[in-house]
Amino acid sequence: MELEQNLLGNYKKNKTIETQNEVKNLLINRDNEIFKLYQQGQILQGYKVVSKLPKTIKTE
Repeated sequence: MELEQNLLGNYKKNKTIETQNEVKNLLINRDNEIFKLYQQGQILQGYKVVSKLPKTIKTE
C-alpha cells in the first residue's frame, strides 16, 4: 500500500513538472515567434514580452 502511494505521488509530481515544462516551452516558442516578427519589422517596437522566464530552463 505504501509503495502504491509513493508511486502515485511520484507520478503526480512528474506530471506536474511535465506540464510546467510544456507551458514554459509554449511561452518560449510564442516569444520566439513574436521576436521573429519584430526582427522582420512586422510588429511595433513597443511590444513588451510579458513572460518572465529564466534564461536557462532545465527540461528532463
